[in-house]
Amino acid sequence: MINQQLLDYIRQQVAVGVSREDITKALASSGWNPLDVQEAFAALRQQGFLVPSAPIAAQPTNQKTASPGSVAYDIPTQVVASPISNTSGQGKSAIVPKEIQGWNWGAFGFSWIWGIGNKVYIALLIIVFPVVLAILFILVLLGLVNITAATPHPGVPLLIILPFIGYAFYAFTLFVSIGMSFVLGIKGNEWAWAHRHWDSIEHFKKVQRIWARVWLALILFSFLAGLFVVFSFFYLFHSDIPTHSVGGIQTSVSSFTPTQTSSSTGASPISSVTSPPPTCSLLAVPSVVLPGVPYSLFWTSHNATNQQIVGSNGITITPPPGNTSGSEQFSPTGTWIMTVSNSAGADTCQTTVTRSS
Repeated sequence: MINQQLLDYIRQQVAVGVSREDITKALASSGWNPLDVQEAFAALRQQGFLVPSAPIAAQPTNQKTASPGSVAYDIPTQVVASPISNTSGQGKSAIVPKEIQGWNWGAFGFSWIWGIGNKVYIALLIIVFPVVLAILFILVLLGLVNITAATPHPGVPLLIILPFIGYAFYAFTLFVSIGMSFVLGIKGNEWAWAHRHWDSIEHFKKVQRIWARVWLALILFSFLAGLFVVFSFFYLFHSDIPTHSVGGIQTSVSSFTPTQTSSSTGASPISSVTSPPPTCSLLAVPSVVLPGVPYSLFWTSHNATNQQIVGSNGITITPPPGNTSGSEQFSPTGTWIMTVSNSAGADTCQTTVTRSS
């Protein structure tokens, strides 16, 4: 395994004119593995240091040999016996140990949050596009940016154009975020080692394992929370009239009918349950249309037994009773009036569509 002492020794020998072959032989005679020596030459080349090319393989030996030529090969024993040099936090000059290379789940899952914690600030690219999108929306809503003038139909309302722009930005942001997450998963260990100082390889591994475990725990918690929400909604929307227990006997509200009377007292019949009054809503999008452009009519109703939508253009719509919602497209403009009713009362709502000149 290469270390800083080995790199410094090679730099010193190359500076005084010793050939690559002689450096390799001298290190091999001191017990160095030739593969580590070649890796050290490659690391120096990546750092921009000019080293002799065409390496000549040398066989390792445990015997000390005399220095070749007239150059003194002073290989201190600390080079061989010293521990692996810690180059973390040195940026491009850092040498990434093989023990930490591989996939990083914490970087993949937490992306820019992991990047801030490990000083890998390139991960912040993930939040650049959402921030830009938010600023653009604020400027448009405040009227500081006019995007309707640049459209093929300048008269189209802003509320129709804005969602499409939002969807496009969202799709692009999602693509960048997913791609950057995979890049961080692949290069995360290398970047974290190069940009932040670590006490040791074990310290680095320990911290990255914590990131990964926290992310996996959040995934599991989100999955269980999602299941809880789904089953809760399923229970609420598929359960019948709630029952209650009195004296150990379970009864239901539906077991009592409006015509029941007290046989002993002759009390008056129980009054029927009053239905809630009906409600409705009616909306045309857009409310101002260009010539030849259709519009959509949306309606919703609740607790209605009878309902009808009548337009001043002669068109009539009869939705089914109950809680309903629907939509249709029309070209004729005019005023639409929706009427709903039940035994508890009635309600009306209306909307008007005009055509711009």
